[in-house]
Amino acid sequence: LLCRDICSYAAGLPDGFAVSLRYVCLDRRAAGPVESGALGASRVLANGLPFKNLTGCVLSNEYLDAFPVHPVVMTSDGLQEVYVGLNGDELVELYGELSQPGLAGRLDDLGIELAPGQTAEINLALEPRLIEIAAALKRGFVLTVDYGRTAQDLYDPEARLRGTLVTYHRHVQTDAPLTLIGRQDITAQVDFTSVASAGEKAGLNTLGLVTQRDFLSNLGLDRLHQQLAGQSLTPRQMQANRAGITDLVRPGGLGEFKVLAQGKNVGTPALWGLERSDEAASPIESLAAPLLTEHHLSLVDGRHLGGEASCRYPG
Repeated sequence: LLCRDICSYAAGLPDGFAVSLRYVCLDRRAAGPVESGALGASRVLANGLPFKNLTGCVLSNEYLDAFPVHPVVMTSDGLQEVYVGLNGDELVELYGELSQPGLAGRLDDLGIELAPGQTAEINLALEPRLIEIAAALKRGFVLTVDYGRTAQDLYDPEARLRGTLVTYHRHVQTDAPLTLIGRQDITAQVDFTSVASAGEKAGLNTLGLVTQRDFLSNLGLDRLHQQLAGQSLTPRQMQANRAGITDLVRPGGLGEFKVLAQGKNVGTPALWGLERSDEAASPIESLAAPLLTEHHLSLVDGRHLGGEASCRYPG
């Protein structure tokens, strides 16, 4: 869906932008065909990143949060890992020695000491993945969009004593990882401090970290929102499109997603999305607002009504 949206909107951009765009979807397995009408789009199936000397942008959306994590807990015996065991026929949580020294090492590197009884999740796959991305990129950017926090915020015992691991079944949060085995999603928030640090060690410069709300607002989302009034839409279509735009920047929701920009051999450019710029706002005036299609979830049809009036854009 992200590929379709980017490629279809790019087709209407000026100055031959779409002709210069080659969008490659990287998947571990085929989940569905790439739209044949998506200009410049193709798909590669691989477990890693099978490219070298790339010039471009490595883009991910809700990718790192899907990685497996190690739950750890601070006990009276020190930092221990949370394992899954059996009590009769019932799955239960058990505490034991750390399976990898990197778990304690990660917290040490961050200067984090968990409070007594505090649970946290640690993703040790960040370093090898960032090394792989940096090695594939000759010159360009890495843009990571995901829900997560800086380490000091993520591991704050007053705010997240029980960690951030949650489960979802049919789009409903269940918070019961030992039930519905194989039938629900398990996810944890991303430690963006460690992502940036791993990138720096691999040769990627950190260019900025902002919320999705600020990122999209800096790119002129408020102007696109205003341009909906000039579209030939029914009242219900207008409501659905306004709700969809608003939801992307809603405080406490998708607006709290983080956008991390990293670069390699690009210097220190002032990227439009990382800060508000009149230069970024100018092209928006001539662009049409992207509209919902049959491929998108309508928040109005899903009974997530209204809301656009209650959300103010920053800046």
